[in-house]
Amino acid sequence: MVSHKSNVRARIANLSQRHKFLLIVTLLAINTGVGQYLMHELVSTTNAAMVPMVLDARESLPDAHEVDNTEPLMQVQDDKQVITTYVVVSGDTLSSIAQKFNVSTATVLWANNLTTKSKISIGQKLTILPVTGIQYKVKKGDTVSGIAAKFDANSDEIIAVNDFEDGGDLRSGTTIIIPDAEPIVSVKATPKKSASSVTHKETTKEADEEVSPTSITTGFYTHPIPGSIFTQGRHGNNGVDFGAPVGTSVYAAASGTVIVSKSGGYNGGYGTYIVIEHTNGTQTLYAHLSQTLTSVGDSVAQGDRIARSGNTGKSTGPHLHFEVRGATNPFTKYKKGTHF
Repeated sequence: MVSHKSNVRARIANLSQRHKFLLIVTLLAINTGVGQYLMHELVSTTNAAMVPMVLDARESLPDAHEVDNTEPLMQVQDDKQVITTYVVVSGDTLSSIAQKFNVSTATVLWANNLTTKSKISIGQKLTILPVTGIQYKVKKGDTVSGIAAKFDANSDEIIAVNDFEDGGDLRSGTTIIIPDAEPIVSVKATPKKSASSVTHKETTKEADEEVSPTSITTGFYTHPIPGSIFTQGRHGNNGVDFGAPVGTSVYAAASGTVIVSKSGGYNGGYGTYIVIEHTNGTQTLYAHLSQTLTSVGDSVAQGDRIARSGNTGKSTGPHLHFEVRGATNPFTKYKKGTHF
């Protein structure tokens, strides 16, 4: 190695001044290029280490068969709540679909013209509203406040859900959503008989039991005590009162299962009372009864006789206290003194 260096030095020493200058310039150029290359590689390597790894887009998505399409996808358009179309899959029920979208089962039924006895099938398309309530087609002359009053709804909620800036957004023929509302079914009052046509048999308790409760219906619920008088509007836990003589027949407002049947005692002021759980997830309560005719666990159909009215618990006179839990009480819209 030493002799090799000596030979190199000797050769350099024999070079002319011009050749020595060219050699120095060449070496400097080579040295500078190598330095730049090394610097470039160093910077590139450092930057690469600082950038997170990006996978191939195809690798970041699951295969088609791995996608869980049983969960509904809510459409979003500029933060406006919209109506969704849901395709029924295996294992779905009306109540489970309603729960997925956080609306009542009744809302799903109303939006799709179904009843509690309707069956759904795989692949069937259902209209799902963004909130519990109903769809309504705007008519000429409608106003937000007028619609709210008609359906016992809240004007501010109607404006918010439909993304209205003001009531002027209403256009005849368009469909809007009314939160927490129920369809209005025309009420057909039971014809009153003249005094001359009333027989002795018709004044007995048995005759009262033959009155059909289905003659007065509103939305999902049937009137629970035909022949009564509306004596008090909404109070307590979404309840109303119907005045009637002790012993008047009380009927199930909708089909369901009896979950409470208490006979005797104060029971928080309800006295003798019954609670029925319905297929739409709501409950109805019948209080101040004189007698219950059902037991816990019994299945009842809409219009089945379940009790007799009374004057038990915290009561100021013979009447039925009727509550709807989990939905709007459809009878709050009537005026005091209305006969059913």
